[in-house]
Amino acid sequence: MYFMTDRLRHVTCRNTKKIFSQKTGEHVDTVRRLSAEFERGIPAWALPTALEKFPKAPEMKPDGMPLERWLCWYDSRFDQALKNLTDEEREIIERKLNGRPGIVMVEEPKVPAPWPAYDKIKEHGQKRIEHVVAEIVDTVDKLELNPEGVIAYERQNRNRAEVIAALEALMEKDEDEPLIEA
Repeated sequence: MYFMTDRLRHVTCRNTKKIFSQKTGEHVDTVRRLSAEFERGIPAWALPTALEKFPKAPEMKPDGMPLERWLCWYDSRFDQALKNLTDEEREIIERKLNGRPGIVMVEEPKVPAPWPAYDKIKEHGQKRIEHVVAEIVDTVDKLELNPEGVIAYERQNRNRAEVIAALEALMEKDEDEPLIEA
């Protein structure tokens, strides 16, 4: 989940706790501290929500600084991967942040499928990822679609590195080709 706020924040969601054996009184484990550290900068897609939720933010930021660089951001899934948190620990952080005054949970707008049958192109049986990549690139080429939109959808949904790399290569190829006058 994504969270934003109008000021830098550090939110402690759980303090470090030592666990002792009831029988022996010995230290047996430690529950780690959980926190959310907001950083400056929000993605452009979150700006309309930010203007709605933080109407005074444009007045608070320094002159000349874009609002999307002034507002603060926390991505719980990114933090989970960075800190090697369990799903349970990530959910503890999300519950603590959700509904807290001055912090807003936001969802990235869903990118529509590039064409209706896009999600039906999958690896199965003898159809390996190379075949999937070739089929997607061929369809993008035939339908003359903008690869950027297909990449955005792929990143949000399947996030297959091979597909994204092939579409990025297709974009570079299109940039290198000279325009031919008719």
